[in-house]
Amino acid sequence: MSVNTSEIRRVAVVDDNPDDRELLVWALEDIGLAPIVIESVTSVDSAVQQIFEVADAVVCDHQLRWGGFAGFDGAELVARCFQQGMPAVLVTAFVMDTDISIRLYRRNIPGLIPRDEVDGERLAAELEASRFELSDSPPRERVPWLALVRVLRAREGSDEPMVDAVVPQWNPHRNVSFPRRMLGQAFPSGDPRELEGRRFFAKVNTGAEDASDLYFEDFEDAGEEPDDSDLL
Repeated sequence: MSVNTSEIRRVAVVDDNPDDRELLVWALEDIGLAPIVIESVTSVDSAVQQIFEVADAVVCDHQLRWGGFAGFDGAELVARCFQQGMPAVLVTAFVMDTDISIRLYRRNIPGLIPRDEVDGERLAAELEASRFELSDSPPRERVPWLALVRVLRAREGSDEPMVDAVVPQWNPHRNVSFPRRMLGQAFPSGDPRELEGRRFFAKVNTGAEDASDLYFEDFEDAGEEPDDSDLL
């Protein structure tokens, strides 16, 4: 499979692990693209500028903090590049990150590939999908819809406070987790115990097949759940 080379020819590669970086380079070369390795970064802003100066797209590892390569996560860099109009793909080795540090930016991360699934064909598919979404042609699984989000519980995560919830419009039988701060002004109280049972409206891509692909934005308080007596 090849990428539309009229749109994408040079792809920036951001990865702090030399072996993983080399695999990304080989995979891009296999599909006829020119990888450009970003050797070092200092800040998200400077990294975005550097990438835009040399490339048409970017493939980035998520865990950039390990080893001191960067003071930010790859999810933030990919989201920033995508927001500014560049096809972008994120690679991650840790499933746990999809609920926490990646979920924060998932709205602007159209392409996410597990590390053990990286190859030329998958990279080509995700780069093309990202390019199409930038042209206002997102696939069904990336389209946001207004959906009810019912909180099951709030808890302390390993990195930051988390919320476990259910989105009935997506799957009423499967829990989804996201950082509590994503609720923003929809939940101004600082007492997490008040969250249990609360309902919110949010824009959610309910066509997503897997929980790791879900994104949330624009939370609003949905008010109290109606009592059965109110329906009589």
